[in-house]
Amino acid sequence: MKRILTIVIVVTALLLHSCGGVKKVTPPPAKTTAPTKTDVAPVKDEFVPFTKDIYDKLVANKIDLKAVQYYNDQDIYLARGTDVNAISLDKGKIVEAAGTNVDKIVIAKYTPGKCELVEGDGLRISFQAGSSTFKFLNSKTYSPDNFIFSGANWKDGQCDVDYNGTRYRASCGGGCISVADVKLAVKKSFLDKNNINEKKLPGNTIN
Repeated sequence: MKRILTIVIVVTALLLHSCGGVKKVTPPPAKTTAPTKTDVAPVKDEFVPFTKDIYDKLVANKIDLKAVQYYNDQDIYLARGTDVNAISLDKGKIVEAAGTNVDKIVIAKYTPGKCELVEGDGLRISFQAGSSTFKFLNSKTYSPDNFIFSGANWKDGQCDVDYNGTRYRASCGGGCISVADVKLAVKKSFLDKNNINEKKLPGNTIN
């Protein structure tokens, strides 16, 4: 009996020793990722149509219309063709030339323009210093909201305009059907002007 008791004590001691030798493994702390800061891009200037509404606001606030930077919102092409009919001699040989010379002027989309004259039904804009102006029309009949390119002798979306003393045929590009679809545009910024003025009252005590 004593022998059995001794064996039980020894086995128990060995089990306790083996259990105590096992180390508890603690998992490493999870890595925390710092929140990334998202930079909000500032609001950029945007091209917007120059409308009668903007015109009226500028006039109401006494802002000089000639101080505004204007742009055309489509490509404008001016073309002028001259017939060539010439005859000459070259080493006794008669040379006759026939054809057409085409002079072309391009006013690319969003070319800066300056208002040279304010008229009752539109603005006259120049796209080169010291050059002729182009009329952008704003009228209840043809264009009550926008300021559109205008000219004379309209046919197939093209018209005649005079530029620096010479008559050209005006057309437009970039999928534009008629040069009358070319409108004046301006750059506009949008600012958040919401302000909160807070005042704390000191109170009113009786002395």
